[in-house]
Amino acid sequence: MNVFEFLLHRYPFIRGRTRLTQLLSQYSRVGAIVQTRDGAWFRILDDPMSRGIDLFGECEPPHTRLYTALVAPGDTVVEVGANFGWYTVLFAKLVGSSGRLITFEPTPSLAECVRESMRLNSVESVATLVESGLGRDAGETATVCADAIASTCKVQRLDEYLKEADIDRVDLIKIDAACFAADVLTGAPNLLARTDAPIVAFDINPERLKLRGIPLNAAQRVLADAGYTEFIRLLDDGRTQEGFPVDSAASVYGISARPARAEQLRVAVGRIRQRR
Repeated sequence: MNVFEFLLHRYPFIRGRTRLTQLLSQYSRVGAIVQTRDGAWFRILDDPMSRGIDLFGECEPPHTRLYTALVAPGDTVVEVGANFGWYTVLFAKLVGSSGRLITFEPTPSLAECVRESMRLNSVESVATLVESGLGRDAGETATVCADAIASTCKVQRLDEYLKEADIDRVDLIKIDAACFAADVLTGAPNLLARTDAPIVAFDINPERLKLRGIPLNAAQRVLADAGYTEFIRLLDDGRTQEGFPVDSAASVYGISARPARAEQLRVAVGRIRQRR
């Protein structure tokens, strides 16, 4: 590691990283396999999120810290949309050998990246990679993935998948599926209605939702109708905002919980606030 890398890997601030990544993109080692601050290994892609790993040795620190505080050994996590596998590796290490991770990634090129990330970090025994999407109806559907390039992929309903896989408990669902979060949640009414229903984290992309003609608060409404009462918005700089903006049209990265898990979510958020 040279002096340049040493200093960047210890860059303490969240704000300014996006701009720095843009300015220093020419120095990122696309195609190289690099080690992160925490000892994980990833191949660097020509992608801002991946280049950030090369430059700073980590990816999306506020989100990573939140999940580290939320997920415990023995948990069951469902990841919907894995990109190149940053959170796949993180979740697999957090749940450990006594836990379980199911990762859905329908885009073939990204699924291959996830598979390599799993292999590089020896988490294949914990993580199950499913090369299909999740939605409200099973079958084939047009989707938007891999930088918004339209493609067709196999789609399952989460409730049916969990039943067939004999999974009776899920502790966390993380959804990074552009404009399909509401579809994913609509396909899991039985899971969301349980008293011990999982904490749900989801990303809402207003631009893509508008292209599909879907209300910007569609995912929030599905969760509210299912009895989710706790909602926390996580901002890119690590700040958090409380409240459940069911009628909000703003772009959000939200984490939501039913009453039985509300305290667990509040404690996890409190931990990342202390680290800011």
